[in-house]
Amino acid sequence: LIPATESSGGGDEGNDSGDEGGDTPVTPEPVEPVIVDGNYNVVIKYGDVYYAMTSTFDETNGCLAAVEVTLTDGTVTSGNPTDWIITNGDNGNVTLMAPDGKYLNRSSGGSNINVGTDADDWMLVKNEIGGTYTLQNTNTDSRYLAYNGTGFKAYAAAREDRIIELLLIPATESSGGGDTPVTPEPVEPV
Repeated sequence: LIPATESSGGGDEGNDSGDEGGDTPVTPEPVEPVIVDGNYNVVIKYGDVYYAMTSTFDETNGCLAAVEVTLTDGTVTSGNPTDWIITNGDNGNVTLMAPDGKYLNRSSGGSNINVGTDADDWMLVKNEIGGTYTLQNTNTDSRYLAYNGTGFKAYAAAREDRIIELLLIPATESSGGGDTPVTPEPVEPV
């Protein structure tokens, strides 16, 4: 790859040596993070009930299990959700790591997600209305993290029975997670 350049003036005007003037590499603008790195509960509202994503794989339904939680004044006050460590990457995407050091990832093909040693990149977008977010997997075929009435999977599109609007609630001691988060190690996304 050849870096993008912008002319600094005088680069090609009879100067073949490139010592004077010439092209200067353009430094890409840093991507502004959508959210601050930290511990969060990934929560959705399904009907009148709130559910949080856990890091436990539900083999029967092929998804990450959900647990019912109670929100009080924007804080999870009951249930036993996983406190996910969300870390912003250099490319504007995020990774989600469970307290046991395993990452949220999606297997190729189908809608199954799980946790494992490989970190997938997820594009985090803050929605204009409602203070919600969407998470879109960028490693495979751009699937959205969604709740389907049973648990959390990755789908190509939202439907009435697939909720993709997520609440990212800062994890607190009162959230009931009880997991002691580990400090994330830098990881190269797959």
